[in-house]
Amino acid sequence: MTPIMHARGKWELLAPWTADLVADASYVCIAIDSFQKVLAEGINIFEAYYKPKGLSQEKYDTDRVNATSLVTLHSDDHGEIIVPTTYIKSAPTSVSSGFSRLVMGLDVGVLPDSVDLSYTTAEIKALFSALTGLTDVEVTMYTAPITGTMTPEQAASFEANRLAAIEKRATFYATNEKLQARVAELEAVKLRYEQIIIAAGLKG
Repeated sequence: MTPIMHARGKWELLAPWTADLVADASYVCIAIDSFQKVLAEGINIFEAYYKPKGLSQEKYDTDRVNATSLVTLHSDDHGEIIVPTTYIKSAPTSVSSGFSRLVMGLDVGVLPDSVDLSYTTAEIKALFSALTGLTDVEVTMYTAPITGTMTPEQAASFEANRLAAIEKRATFYATNEKLQARVAELEAVKLRYEQIIIAAGLKG
């Protein structure tokens, strides 16, 4: 049988490949290659996979005629098994299509403990979500001890240079609040002028 690519779980193989499986181990299908492709790569399939298992040339010839493929099974703990599809008795149906849990690290260097990073973490989360389409991104901050010390003068110089290098000073949230306040001010001015116009009898 031909399994599903990236099928993961417990497999059953027919002899003489039965002994290659480790009991209760999980394997994932990482490759399905046709005999034609493998032969084109210069690999003698009979010599590499059939003969070492004690299988005859006739067995190999039959599988080659019947368009058999070579399946590569991988286990993190037990290595790889390459087996013809004719010797797979059963295969798992659950698929792990190359998915992994990703944890990214960002070393920002030295930063004053007083800096509020809530907006920064929100921006990182929003950017990563926009780029990947993931909505459950979690940004976690950690601190680590630093080696060495700075004099008060060095610390003051470092902080002055850091502040001078900041390009994005106003957050989107702060800018939005200022704009909303300005709109409210203009609405109030508009209302006052309308009242003056009405009182003067100039509004038609």
